Amino acid sequence: MVTVKMGPEEVAVLVATDSMETETFSWPGLAEDTSGLALFRFSADISALESFEAADRDAQIAAGSGDFKIKWKNLTQSQGQPQSDQSDVVTLEGHEAPILSIGIDPNARLLISSSCDGTFRVWNIQDQTQLYKGIIGFKYQHHLSLI
Repeated sequence: MVTVKMGPEEVAVLVATDSMETETFSWPGLAEDTSGLALFRFSADISALESFEAADRDAQIAAGSGDFKIKWKNLTQSQGQPQSDQSDVVTLEGHEAPILSIGIDPNARLLISSSCDGTFRVWNIQDQTQLYKGIIGFKYQHHLSLI
């Protein structure tokens, strides 16, 4: 699974790997960069990956997994930290089945997710609480967006 975020001078390629990690690479220079920056680690395959960046907003990334967890990180505030530092990763738990889709609020306040448990949930990122749980009605919703 791959997603791309574009900045004014570079492109970041976000990759969900088969080792259950999310890594980021920058372009140009992707061909020479073999290290990658590990952003998240899960205990199951990554099933959803989303990023957001705008000129007047912080860059964000979120990933969901087959272990029913969602992880979110503010990439702008994390710059310069060692890649092993996971202290700024927000983990959201509550779904009862693998995550299918994630949407990120541009203001870094809310995240929405859907799951194979037939629900969608709205989360407060800052205090890591679930604000709303809704029933989708079917268990295979593959795209959600916050508008």
